[in-house]
Amino acid sequence: MAVGQLSTEAGQLSMSDFSHINPNMPITNPSLPIGKSYINSITNDTPTSESIALKEVVYVEGVPRIQWTEAEVDTMNKIENLQYAVVGKFTYNVVDLEELRLIIPKQCNIKGDCKIGLLRNKHILIRLNQHADFVNLISKGPYYIECKDGYSYLMHTLMYDEQLTKKPLWQ
Repeated sequence: MAVGQLSTEAGQLSMSDFSHINPNMPITNPSLPIGKSYINSITNDTPTSESIALKEVVYVEGVPRIQWTEAEVDTMNKIENLQYAVVGKFTYNVVDLEELRLIIPKQCNIKGDCKIGLLRNKHILIRLNQHADFVNLISKGPYYIECKDGYSYLMHTLMYDEQLTKKPLWQ
């Protein structure tokens, strides 16, 4: 059988049929400069050489803790692409997170991509990819998020700062 041809029996391929493919070769786009991978070309992500070493967990009065330096926190913020991150602070506990992921982009008029995750009890992290959406969300006053349970929940927006993650959970 010639290389690149399928066998006569449907679904019966052997590894010898793929002997011309190098499994260690990265997938690249021929129209891109040499060395840039296809996944980086479609996501516009530039690979970073910065990394954070794993930290040892320290137990303080039975509570596990990990301590980070300011430089490590800044590096993590760059790696996680948090320059357009906004914290949504609710007056009461957050309702269903999946519902918030659907209604916040609509009710807050977010035009670009928006990723929403739970930060702690009353706080959500809204990661935006457009500067205009970031300015729009931060510059307006509080939002009343209307949920399908019929209630409106008050949400204040704050600029993300690593200091917010250091506050105790009860604040």
